[in-house]
Amino acid sequence: MSTRSYVGVLQADGRTYRVRYAHFDGGPGTMPYLIAAVWWHTFGGDDAATVAALLAHD
Repeated sequence: MSTRSYVGVLQADGRTYRVRYAHFDGGPGTMPYLIAAVWWHTFGGDDAATVAALLAHD
């Protein structure tokens, strides 16, 4: 069985979020580490590029 979750970012207005549904491995023991690895190894710590890539496709 999978652990479903949402991954998102708070928008500039401070009230709304832009999110993406994640069907597998969404638990708190997995997802933060996966996102951190993508952020560091793929985008060199660039927050804006990481968010754009993670939320780019449906």
